[in-house]
Amino acid sequence: MKKERRELEDWEKQECAALKAAIADFNAGKPREKRVTQEELAHELKMSQGTLNSHLNGGRPLSKEMAAKIYLFMGIPASRYSHRLAEELEDLAKAVPQPSQTTIDQAPLGAGAQAIGLMAVASERSRKILERIAIAADQGRLTEEDLALLGSIAERFEARAPATERPPLPNAMQKQRDALRGNKDPSE
Repeated sequence: MKKERRELEDWEKQECAALKAAIADFNAGKPREKRVTQEELAHELKMSQGTLNSHLNGGRPLSKEMAAKIYLFMGIPASRYSHRLAEELEDLAKAVPQPSQTTIDQAPLGAGAQAIGLMAVASERSRKILERIAIAADQGRLTEEDLALLGSIAERFEARAPATERPPLPNAMQKQRDALRGNKDPSE
């Protein structure tokens, strides 16, 4: 027996319509093979295409979990379609404990170094996401909020692995880190 769903409030329907428009904007101007289909997005969200369609057409409400996954997969921040979800995600991010003291060895090197380090140990799915982030960065589409979020995600991953298990940095980045530590480059 099919369960009756409640009618969404107007503001919930507006969020759904705004997300649908944001996805259309994301795909606009891209060649067909580069566009994200509802089927692909539904797969990433671990739901059926019909369920996703119901969300996009105002039949089901959006959740912060869905918003976070859409951001990771497509790079569309929740603030583009829902201030409510953006605030919920921001509050959630603030609740993630940060290291109390950061040594120079743990200090972030910047988005490029972090992306390279992550790609060295990433799964195929993770590499695809990192490539999309790199493209967005190259196109100048990353906001300060995006960079802060990416930086904290990278730091969280780095904190999980001991320094001995971290992939080696490319030469130029190692020199940059050494310079920050006060070590002289022997080639100079």
